[in-house]
Amino acid sequence: MFKVDGWRVAVPVVCLLAGVLFAASRAAAGGYDLRGGRTIELSGLVRAAEARVADGETRLAELRAQAEALEAAGAGSDERVRAARRAADALAPAVGLTELTGPGLTVTLTDAPRGPDGRYPAGVEPDALVVHQQDMQSVLN
Repeated sequence: MFKVDGWRVAVPVVCLLAGVLFAASRAAAGGYDLRGGRTIELSGLVRAAEARVADGETRLAELRAQAEALEAAGAGSDERVRAARRAADALAPAVGLTELTGPGLTVTLTDAPRGPDGRYPAGVEPDALVVHQQDMQSVLN
């Protein structure tokens, strides 16, 4: 008696149906994108975003200059503004508002050291023993 295995029949039928669907999709598309007919060029989007950022930075520089001019004008006529500017100027180096030169800071991040036997500590998740991207981001921030 001849026994028919279900997989021997199902696989060719599924492949045949998939081929029919692909052919129907190609015929319906006529060589065009069916999802809206427009293509998006990623490099164009990046250039547009960079242009918007550059415009924003230019606008920010203009607004900062205006704010500093108004602040300077106020400092000339108001003792409270003058005192606040002196206090801010004194704090500027401590809060990172002044340009610095000289040797930089070196930060070294390493994975957890292995024990004398060459193994990591027992009971600790391996993921907790290595430096991750978010660790780098935390140090940079």
